[in-house]
Amino acid sequence: MAKEVTMQDVAEYANVSVATVSRVLNQTGKVKEATRTRVMDAISTLGFIQNVSVRAVADVLGRESNVKNSLILLLSPETSHHFDAVLASAVTKQAMLRGYQTVYLPERVINAGWETVENILFRLAPAGIIITTPAISYTPVVELAKRFPTVICSSLIDEIDETGIAGVTIDNYAATYTATKYLLSMGHRKLAYIGSHSSSAYSRQRMAGFRAAMEEFALPVRADWTFQLFSTDYFLAEEAIKGLFQNEELPEAVLCCADVFGMAVINVATQLGLRIPQDLSVIGFDDIDIASMITPALTTVAQPVDKLASQACELLLEEINSSTARNRRVILPTDLVIRNSTGPREGATSR
Repeated sequence: MAKEVTMQDVAEYANVSVATVSRVLNQTGKVKEATRTRVMDAISTLGFIQNVSVRAVADVLGRESNVKNSLILLLSPETSHHFDAVLASAVTKQAMLRGYQTVYLPERVINAGWETVENILFRLAPAGIIITTPAISYTPVVELAKRFPTVICSSLIDEIDETGIAGVTIDNYAATYTATKYLLSMGHRKLAYIGSHSSSAYSRQRMAGFRAAMEEFALPVRADWTFQLFSTDYFLAEEAIKGLFQNEELPEAVLCCADVFGMAVINVATQLGLRIPQDLSVIGFDDIDIASMITPALTTVAQPVDKLASQACELLLEEINSSTARNRRVILPTDLVIRNSTGPREGATSR
């Protein structure tokens, strides 16, 4: 019989402490991105998640029988920061306020194979499932919703519209359209866009909002000023932005579909001697803590994180208790938070 993988095994394989492994798994504390990646690679290589995650919760269930009916499975990205991690934390908090415990299951496990997922579901028997990751594929979502009350929070809404799965999200199209129109109203006409990969519904919606606003002003969406990155990673964005600034003609403003991208734009531009916002205006998306901490503070589209989490929990409880949340779609408003990273184009008259 194969030896059961432990957190100690993962720690030794990744050359980190057991405490660091715990922080990565539970998304608590600060962990460097390189360290987090090393730990996740060790977890995947050793098969730790599918073995130990199930066993650990099963131990809890064995000690406290009433936990079983108050357990919510949270399918969340593996990032240790950025908006998705903030949202997952908010869902956990809102669930606790309603007497439920959450168990975090990374998207990597869900996408690894249905047999592993079935084993986990059988052992945990959750009361319901909340999905906050945009990276999970369509088929597992449908299969999960057939067996358990399920709510989509902030992502995947487009793909599952016909399945009847309840969901809460924002109007990504309208939010990006509004942000783009704001830059245009400040006199900017040369706009660049840094987004996520088009495989994500929210990414396609945001890109569509940007295009619509540009078309209203008969402005081109330039291919050499448009980027769709494969992950919300600061260093990936930094490399893309360095390429953007190597063009002979530079944009007057950059719209980013994540605050992390906006931070990268500001830092690279500043290193190259550009003034923010005099030479370049920058808008982010999400309004995570870092948006107000960098210099200059980042103008951004603020997502209502607590309301998203609260509404997701309410929909799930409704589905658990009476199945009446099926087919419900809740669209929450966003706010454009104006800070110091945006300003009028020099010599232009805003309108």
